[in-house]
Amino acid sequence: MVHLSMGNKLNMDIRKCPMLLLSLIACQQPFDADRHDLIGDRIVAIEARASDGGIQPTATLLRNGRLWTDDVDDLRWFALSGDPEQAILGIDPEATDQLGPTPQFSNSTAAVGLWFRGERAWLELGNEQDLSFAGIAQSTLSKTLETQQAEDLTIEQRSLWTAVPTEAFAPGELGRFQADFLNPDANPTLRWMSTGGTFLELDRTTSDWAPATVTMDDDDVTLEHALSDGVFPLVALAVDPDHGNRVRIQEFHIGELPGGVRTSSGRWLPAEDIPASDWVWVTLQADDDTPTGLRLSDVEPATPDLNAEDPYGTEALACAVPLEGTFEPNVLVDGRCSRAQLIGHRVMIEVTP
Repeated sequence: MVHLSMGNKLNMDIRKCPMLLLSLIACQQPFDADRHDLIGDRIVAIEARASDGGIQPTATLLRNGRLWTDDVDDLRWFALSGDPEQAILGIDPEATDQLGPTPQFSNSTAAVGLWFRGERAWLELGNEQDLSFAGIAQSTLSKTLETQQAEDLTIEQRSLWTAVPTEAFAPGELGRFQADFLNPDANPTLRWMSTGGTFLELDRTTSDWAPATVTMDDDDVTLEHALSDGVFPLVALAVDPDHGNRVRIQEFHIGELPGGVRTSSGRWLPAEDIPASDWVWVTLQADDDTPTGLRLSDVEPATPDLNAEDPYGTEALACAVPLEGTFEPNVLVDGRCSRAQLIGHRVMIEVTP
């Protein structure tokens, strides 16, 4: 279970959160901001995986509301003993145990802590750490909030709505996200996050979503800050007491679906003149208006040559840790790479239809 702190305040265990009619704060007080909103600097989540050297934690990081940065992240990790909720408050950032995006801790470590841009978070270890997303389905509900009353938005009423798979939402319409997992015995609870809109949770792994900030006054539904056409990030944090934490990030669209490719991890990258191929060579370009911070140019079909010295072009990237395999934008999320280290490089991407 990941816990986040700001100063001397700790959030509540999300397994204890009741299902709210409108999850505007979702048990996140005493935080000043709704933790469903991707704003500011934040440790969004910590997850851990077993490795040859023991346990390797990684973090999902938000910098000024973005899942990428042109700077090298300053990540300071700690092995925590005793009560981790108290231990994280007493850490000295100058006396860190390990630095960087991919630390290694021994299997006997009870909990790890992270300091990042003044924020502190900790993760308790000891379970299997094997939770794995199968994917997140995206559907339209073919309804708009302008036509709904408060009584229409109860869980009981929304559970009766028909969800139809879609690649993009029409402006103003309600959508639904549903997560699936490879673990047959997994029973996670999800926290859904984005840069705008309102999540209306339906069950532990499903949430409806409105493209505006929603408030309610008696029977009236008020909408503010409506989102216009564009591409937006969806961050899903799954927490399972027996299988650990996992994060999945993908993009969703409002309005006409623009040209682009979706990687094997579910991330979307804008591009033009995309050939029909399972793998493509691309040149990485900067684009501040996309959730990944990237745009692709010079897209060409590719065939992996595993006998090549650098078959995917990723080993040549001067990131904080060596990369291998096809390129994935998530190397920006956890601090393995800064965007400045990627721009202009030619890499191979595995394309998901």
